[in-house]
Amino acid sequence: MKKLLTYTLTITLLVFSEVSWAQMTAGKVTKKVREAYKEQIKGIDDLTKRTNRGITFQKWIRGSGETIHKFRKEEDINGKTQITVYDGTYYRTKNPYTNEVTKKEIEGNPEVFYKYLESFDFEYAGRDKVNGIDCHVLIVESVPLSEIKDPTTGDSMIPPDAEGMQDATVDAKLFIDSRRWVMVKSVFDAQGLQMQGRRRGARTVIVNKDFRNIEGLVIAYHTRMNMTIDMTEEEKQKMKEARQSMRQMKERMKNMSPAKREMLEKYMKPEMQKAQSMMMNGGMSKEIKVQNVKINQGISDDLFDGSSL
Repeated sequence: MKKLLTYTLTITLLVFSEVSWAQMTAGKVTKKVREAYKEQIKGIDDLTKRTNRGITFQKWIRGSGETIHKFRKEEDINGKTQITVYDGTYYRTKNPYTNEVTKKEIEGNPEVFYKYLESFDFEYAGRDKVNGIDCHVLIVESVPLSEIKDPTTGDSMIPPDAEGMQDATVDAKLFIDSRRWVMVKSVFDAQGLQMQGRRRGARTVIVNKDFRNIEGLVIAYHTRMNMTIDMTEEEKQKMKEARQSMRQMKERMKNMSPAKREMLEKYMKPEMQKAQSMMMNGGMSKEIKVQNVKINQGISDDLFDGSSL
């Protein structure tokens, strides 16, 4: 009798679970993601995150029914430090090569990203597992690239001087953790990109893993991004040569004095950009590993003063 009751209860729970999943929609998933983020940052005033690529500072200032978010990011770009600062109103970036500072007024609260996510007409595509994590899958197809904005700055993903990109489209597939409501994987397939004189396709895959709960905030300690672009065999060979040339140049520069290195960088900048362009045309990969995270350390507001860049 006891076994029969256990079996009946198990079947009932499974049936209920299937009905619940069947009622899931893309809108419910994106709403859950935004609500989870808001819940996680409730007790967080500031955050310092150091990775293998640099350091990020974030601060949340609450009052008068609104939350002001500030951040500062210092990231290594080919041996140079690029600094980005958002003071709650203005977003500033300092070019590590020219020291030029660009400034733009934006709405930089991370919640804007989640609202932006909800604006797309995603379809719910069921469940799948990524690295053992049960995920909700959302898909959207043939979104004009001209309609996609940078969620941080609001800028169009098509550069102002780009030509022949107006017909480019993107398909997206997102994998959302069904328990913690964080992004586990995202796949973007672009078609019709105008590059190097012809139309190309490109795929970008971003995978987050090694999730850890730091004082209520779920953080991916390992993120890997891979981008591949359609190439001819001749272009693949050129890309291989460009990578080898870049490696050799970096090795030579290691043993130079700071003054000589700076002079060579200035002289060789066009060649370096050309080599980097060739590498970009074939694709690129980027790996971020979090080394440590500190919460509520009382970060000074001076860090977010972009006028001092």
